[in-house]
Amino acid sequence: MQLVAIAADLTAWLRLLALSGDLAVVEPKLLRFRMLHVPALLSRSGRRRRLRLPRHWPWAEQIVEAFRRIMIIPAPT
Repeated sequence: MQLVAIAADLTAWLRLLALSGDLAVVEPKLLRFRMLHVPALLSRSGRRRRLRLPRHWPWAEQIVEAFRRIMIIPAPT
């Protein structure tokens, strides 16, 4: 039960802090499909990791924008 509550909290915070447009207002099941079923490729080069999203995926730009918004959140002090 506690894991379900944590997952619901993470989804709510993701919507508030990172998502915009239609991804911010969809139901949780549809959000999981659009965000977690991306046929992406995780690669490493040197000491960097890269997540390569397919350009044809309809929500690729919104996912990249969500990652950008998360990365600019300042670290807590």
